Amino acid sequence: MIKIAKKKGSVQLVPLFFILLMLVGIFSLFLYENVIANDKYSRFKNQLEASNLAVVRNINQRQLKETGKITFKETDLVPAFNTFKEYLIKNYSLGSNLNSLPGNTSVIGKVSIKDLRIYSVENGELNEWDYTGEVFNHISNPTGKTPNGKPVEQTSIYSKINLNTYTVLRAENSGTSNLKSLDIEAYDDFVTPKE
Repeated sequence: MIKIAKKKGSVQLVPLFFILLMLVGIFSLFLYENVIANDKYSRFKNQLEASNLAVVRNINQRQLKETGKITFKETDLVPAFNTFKEYLIKNYSLGSNLNSLPGNTSVIGKVSIKDLRIYSVENGELNEWDYTGEVFNHISNPTGKTPNGKPVEQTSIYSKINLNTYTVLRAENSGTSNLKSLDIEAYDDFVTPKE
């Protein structure tokens, strides 16, 4: 009788294949999570920039018409904040108290305005107003830089908000959720078109 020798190690390839398959799956999930997270962050930042740019409707329109310059006066600040909040509500599907509306799957809970600064440049002079505690405070010696380090050269607005959103790995029907807290900031110049 002829003996057939078994090849050693052939059975060990099956567990190795499954381990490799699991690693590829975990890597794919991680990659997918990062792509979705980056897309969400970009969308959130674009929505904040749109809220910033909406504030331009509260500038001194007469001065814009006469000189072509965009500036803010102290009397423009409260309407500017109201416009900013109005567009924040529209862009993020929020209620008037800045809480997410039912059915809003992007933003969970309350959106908080962490920082809002309006910069007005007129004749080379910089004025800065910071929104804190429901009021705007005039900064007597502005640094000429935004909190994220960008130089202020013309009339502009800086804002920073905080919101919560779900991650992709949210556990459905498990009673737990994976919320991620995001700080979104945007700085926008109000540039007048050159003739």
